[in-house]
Amino acid sequence: IMMLSISFVSAGFFDFFKKDAGLAPVDINVTVSAGNTPEVFKINSPPPIALSFGPQTTNVVFKIEVRDNNGFTNLNDTTAQVNFTRAGELTRNTFCSRISGESTGIYANYTCTIVMSWYDGAGTWNINSYIRDFNSNVAVNNTATTSVLTSTSISISPGSIAFPVLAPGAVNQQANNDPIIINNTGNTVPTMNILARNLTGSLFPNEVIASNLFTVGLNSGTECTVGASTRQMGV
Repeated sequence: IMMLSISFVSAGFFDFFKKDAGLAPVDINVTVSAGNTPEVFKINSPPPIALSFGPQTTNVVFKIEVRDNNGFTNLNDTTAQVNFTRAGELTRNTFCSRISGESTGIYANYTCTIVMSWYDGAGTWNINSYIRDFNSNVAVNNTATTSVLTSTSISISPGSIAFPVLAPGAVNQQANNDPIIINNTGNTVPTMNILARNLTGSLFPNEVIASNLFTVGLNSGTECTVGASTRQMGV
């Protein structure tokens, strides 16, 4: 909405038309300067993200490009921020830093680093960006996405099984290092396959403890016979 106000010192507005009623109408060019709002016009989406195995984190670095017709110096750098969102996942967010060597005129580039955890879910993540200028104008861009790749990894501790000295005919002998802890260090739920093999005597190779004499289970008292084939266990 534009309002044009014209004042006359010696005569009123209608007196002017009374005195000069014979004059032809004259076009008047009016220039109005309006405030400019910033714009995040480009988000350089990172390529598919391969997460590091736990307990490590992964730094995802990318840029956003902003413009403000009042000049990049009108941008409030301390408000530049982005976040990654995905349904059912924790939001990952960070503030961004202006790249001085890539800022000129009305344009400014910002570098952003999102820290992601090894368990962040695989699939599409939304990228949301935000910045304000010193006139309190706000720019938002939520049109970009990135993807997180599936990672499958586990850690096992201890890495070997040791039994106490076994007496011939003894049964239900528990390993010295029970339990063995299997920790999921990826972002998907793995399926564990356990394969048992005959235990061959070191001094008498013709003597063995058969694989079907070993049992394994998620909890003590729920062990099942492994046998000489694969036994699947959900973890």
